[in-house]
Amino acid sequence: MIFYALFCIFFAYINAKQIANGYKIKHFWNGLVHVLAALTFAYFKGWQYGLSILLLARVCFDWSLNLFRGLPLDYLPMKPKSIADKIEKELFGGNGLIGKLLCILFIVILLSC
Repeated sequence: MIFYALFCIFFAYINAKQIANGYKIKHFWNGLVHVLAALTFAYFKGWQYGLSILLLARVCFDWSLNLFRGLPLDYLPMKPKSIADKIEKELFGGNGLIGKLLCILFIVILLSC
């Protein structure tokens, strides 16, 4: 899990550089990377780990991307393009912190069972 968190930070750094250079991020491919990682963890470690990987990616990738771009941790785009951002915006309005804190709570619960 720690290795995947570090991967998410590196992946966010690459995305931040691409955004800074005017490149449009392909959210489908980014999401596919995280889904494949989650399926791999689920297969080898159990569904709790697979779900935890998705939640971990949500926190580590998003917070890292925000920081690399000079944005606050709770930043959510006004008109999100990613499905996860759209869901988070719908559930929590413009507050990007509540969703991430809930992700952390769910990770702790999933991995304590």
